[in-house]
Amino acid sequence: MRFTDSALNHCAKEDIEHAIRNVIRFKANHREGVDFYIGPARSGQLLEILVNVEHDEAEVFHADKLRATLARQMNMRNER
Repeated sequence: MRFTDSALNHCAKEDIEHAIRNVIRFKANHREGVDFYIGPARSGQLLEILVNVEHDEAEVFHADKLRATLARQMNMRNER
């Protein structure tokens, strides 16, 4: 898995990997060619992660703290 510089602006690579390994919500083709993950960083903080899966190797291009609007869209109101 590759990581763009923008994916690492707000989160450490190790936190992104941890969130993907311990995914709570996953949506394949959230947008065409893009998978969406919600999972905890090593600290427990929930992260939103977008992964481009159109390349030979998956590429994380967005990772940040989970926003309330996305949590609502993914039915996460009563979790963590």
